[in-house]
Amino acid sequence: MWDKLVFNKTKEVFGGRVRFMVTASAPISGEILDFIKIVACCPVIEGYGQTESTGASFLTELFDPLSGHVGGPLS
Repeated sequence: MWDKLVFNKTKEVFGGRVRFMVTASAPISGEILDFIKIVACCPVIEGYGQTESTGASFLTELFDPLSGHVGGPLS
């Protein structure tokens, strides 16, 4: 209900076709990530890695309900 009434308007600010967002480089608090997931109406993937390991080493799952962690290791 709230998505249709309020958050579809904010979704349109992002272009209306955002399927997911990716964040990396620095940790973001769980409260901020939850807020972004609600307002942007899309999942947020958190990543962590080093340039020595060619970028991403850990990623959260696409629809992970928990915020504030970097997820499991990539193969």
